[in-house]
Amino acid sequence: QWYQRRVLEAVVSTQSTGEPLFCTMIFITFLAVLSGILAEETPSDVSSLSRRSDNHLAACQLIRDEAQEIRSEAYTAIDKADTIREQAYRAKDEAFEMKEDAMGTRLALEQALVESLVLMKSQNAATSLYIQEMRSSLATVTTKLELLEREMQRVQGEVADVNSALGQSTTRLELINSAMEQSAEDIEDRIDEKTQEISDKLSKLDSLLVRKRESGELIPADRVEQSSTHPSTAYYGPENAVDGNVGTQTHTHVDGQPQWFKYFFSQEEQVGQIKIINGKISGPNIHRLNGLKVAVMASGTHKQTCQPERLVVREGESIPSQTYFISCNGNRGIGVEFLLPSGTYLEFREIEVYAS
Repeated sequence: QWYQRRVLEAVVSTQSTGEPLFCTMIFITFLAVLSGILAEETPSDVSSLSRRSDNHLAACQLIRDEAQEIRSEAYTAIDKADTIREQAYRAKDEAFEMKEDAMGTRLALEQALVESLVLMKSQNAATSLYIQEMRSSLATVTTKLELLEREMQRVQGEVADVNSALGQSTTRLELINSAMEQSAEDIEDRIDEKTQEISDKLSKLDSLLVRKRESGELIPADRVEQSSTHPSTAYYGPENAVDGNVGTQTHTHVDGQPQWFKYFFSQEEQVGQIKIINGKISGPNIHRLNGLKVAVMASGTHKQTCQPERLVVREGESIPSQTYFISCNGNRGIGVEFLLPSGTYLEFREIEVYAS
């Protein structure tokens, strides 16, 4: 009975715990041998054998526990191996993604390079077109210069120094024609310089081709100035003398110095007669214009006196009575100066300058 019970316990333990089969087989073999000699053994021997059997069972239990730990460690190692394998798979996937990104970047760079090359080609074409347009512009400028040369020849009887200017223009035209045969880069560098020279020559030509005014034609004022302006009102400025309105007037301020008024032309003119309307047409102040001197300004310093040399104010309190005419005998100049040496107030309602 004891033997049967032990065998059943060993089998059940093997099935439930999964202990190594060799340990169970050793134990069963040991029980089989033991059962054969139990009939001949004494009770004390049986007890000894029972203790030895328990020792063997304890040893088998230790082996089973160690096997359980080894199995647990193996499972742990397997889990770690699975984790490492998963990490390796992820790293492999990331490597493939990085490879794909690198391929995409390479394709993008290649595309950008192709576009840059296309753009550079387009810019080169635009530069060539610009150079062609500049060459055409130079040809147009040359044509205009030739036209100007013919115009200057037509008026050479009126302007003695036009021939010299034409010689200089011809020399510059030859330089331009020579420059056109050079490279496009040299032509672009010289365009600004030549354009400025041409502009200067055109300005000089315009100054030489000034239209002569008819005798008695009004010479408009390009600008007017006076020595000072009376501070009591803003309606006494020099522009009131050339606004065509006899209801307005100029008025200087007394500062102990001679008072003056200057009437500038836009170009040099030949002056015939000057019409002056006194700023005061009634009362004792009409005599403020006594002693007025009028002169044509040939330059900033040289002046040509008009007649009469000094104005004498007439009696009479009306605009016709206070209107005076000054003769400048055809003197040429850039403007007219009205000077009042007495240093009193200088006043005008209107000033009109007519060509000789």
